[in-house]
Amino acid sequence: MFERLGNRTAEKVATFLVDKFAPRKDVAPTGLQRLIDLQRIRDKFPISRIYYPGSGNDTLSLSIVFTPEEIVNLDSGKVTNLETAHSQNKNALYGKIEHSPFVDEAFDAAFIQDVHLSEEEFDDVMRTLKPNGCLIYSSVSCGLREGMQLDDFRKNPKIGEVDIPLISQTYTVFRKFPLSV
Repeated sequence: MFERLGNRTAEKVATFLVDKFAPRKDVAPTGLQRLIDLQRIRDKFPISRIYYPGSGNDTLSLSIVFTPEEIVNLDSGKVTNLETAHSQNKNALYGKIEHSPFVDEAFDAAFIQDVHLSEEEFDDVMRTLKPNGCLIYSSVSCGLREGMQLDDFRKNPKIGEVDIPLISQTYTVFRKFPLSV
């Protein structure tokens, strides 16, 4: 099989293999599949700054696809998660997600894991996201199941779901609608 691939890089080989054998809805995605999914999302959206409120269990995947300078973490006090995030970048802050210190439309993307945001926290995340910005919902579980769920996102009039071919069920991608005049 590898002879037919020619001079492809390791990343292209990995992408080829995952494209050929995944994503399958009946099998949980691997770490490699999550990385390829995030890269596909990044290829579709011009992301130079991504906001990660909550800083949960998918921090490593995000830090492989994005540089430390591109990721901004905000956590309300789960020390282990923020320490992990801080070891990977210096843009890791403590604070309340519903009253974040960021200006309006500061980020090209937001990464929300395992949605345990309240509606007030979600509204603040949306405030910091640029129009047409990308909101990535990660279903990688941190064990909590309180707050907004994926169906709440799908019903939200401020965002619309984006179809990106060959993305596994781990990530659901939304685009923030521009404000109408």
